[in-house]
Amino acid sequence: EKNAGRYRMRLSQDRLPAALGVMRTRDDRERAMIIEDLLCDRLADVSMVALAPEAEQVLAACEALGLVDRTANGLKITAEGRPYARVIAAQFDAYRNGGLRQSSQAV
Repeated sequence: EKNAGRYRMRLSQDRLPAALGVMRTRDDRERAMIIEDLLCDRLADVSMVALAPEAEQVLAACEALGLVDRTANGLKITAEGRPYARVIAAQFDAYRNGGLRQSSQAV
């Protein structure tokens, strides 16, 4: 809630002070966990999500260049791949649209 008065009123009535929210699906939560693991330099369990063919191609190219290490179910960004971490992690964003720029673009 943007308005401070309504915010306090909702809290005083034991209601959440939110005007609107977003329901996250299980897939959304799994993809968020993968992105967080990749960006926090952890091994990400990627077995739980299906990727678009274009994303698979990007990851295959990254693997060929030594930017990521792949195991049967895991993916980890290598030291050489750290500068490209945003591009790699973005492959798991189901809402990413390659044609529209909604925020800053990774180089």
